Amino acid sequence: MSAPAGAVQPQMGGAGLVRMPVLDEIQVMSGHFLLLFLILVSVYVSRIPTNVLVYFRNRIVQFIALSSIFLITAKYGWIHGILAALAVALVITRALREESVLAAKEGMIDYVPAALIMEESGTTFVPQNHRWFSEKVLGENPFLIREKEVRTTAVQDLSERSMGSSNVSR
Repeated sequence: MSAPAGAVQPQMGGAGLVRMPVLDEIQVMSGHFLLLFLILVSVYVSRIPTNVLVYFRNRIVQFIALSSIFLITAKYGWIHGILAALAVALVITRALREESVLAAKEGMIDYVPAALIMEESGTTFVPQNHRWFSEKVLGENPFLIREKEVRTTAVQDLSERSMGSSNVSR
């Protein structure tokens, strides 16, 4: 039995012509998981740990996060793109706010990162695993430090009593 003259015959064997329904389902499910993840990040942005937010203070990571908005929008649609933009904006804003809160807590409002000015005199974060003995004893927990090296000099008594001879005249 042959098909009518105007009917299109389905072709078999070409991978480009045959769509697998399993792959379509995986793509739909990945879109749902991404949507759930973006909603959870947007809602619970205040619970993201500070050690994760440190990465979002870097300009390169911020650029990658912002460019991922375009990729998500192109792949999954504008609803996912809007939620991705909201989540990225909230995370970056919180990361930058945490940085200014740490600077204000330490009394260093004029925070200039040492990495930006390529000098030792800039403000840097203090690693929590290498603390001085005096910090441990006194219970201090600094977050920022302006200078890594401290120069000290001997204390000298320049008062009038110490000047002169050791003989005391009466």
